[in-house]
Amino acid sequence: MRWINHKTTTFIIVYLSSHSLLNSIIASLGSLLPDILRYFQRRYSQQIWLFSRFPNFHHYLIFWVTLFSPIIYLFMAYIYNITTYLLELKFLPNPITLLLLIYIGIGLHFLFDSFSESGIHLSSKRKIALECYQDSTFKEDFFVLSVLLFFYLILYFGRPLLRRLLS
Repeated sequence: MRWINHKTTTFIIVYLSSHSLLNSIIASLGSLLPDILRYFQRRYSQQIWLFSRFPNFHHYLIFWVTLFSPIIYLFMAYIYNITTYLLELKFLPNPITLLLLIYIGIGLHFLFDSFSESGIHLSSKRKIALECYQDSTFKEDFFVLSVLLFFYLILYFGRPLLRRLLS
């Protein structure tokens, strides 16, 4: 899926769910992380051992879960301390919420990539590819629009129905 579709779908889904512009921006930036790492892999594949040893590591679920979690958390905790105490930017969420929003973005990235022909990699030998669309085609755009419409309808009709059931 193209990066613009990842960013757009994640932003709209998180915004419709949370009604928070800041949360939507953070999650949509998180959805771009696998593609940003793919860019660096293509650019620096000869210089960095990890890039040449594992060609598709940026789309390995195990990479994001095990290796990247402590890095993101420490970075976010450090940035949070600087912004809240030195710069007095109190509107930022705490580090756990930031990490959760970034992982929501990465999770939606993997979810949507699992529907493409290229799929997502569970390991170097296994991948999930439901093959509903090819990357960068009209089918991809149609898939994105149908997912957004489906999610909007679920939220539009689901909330009043849920309120009636709970009252």
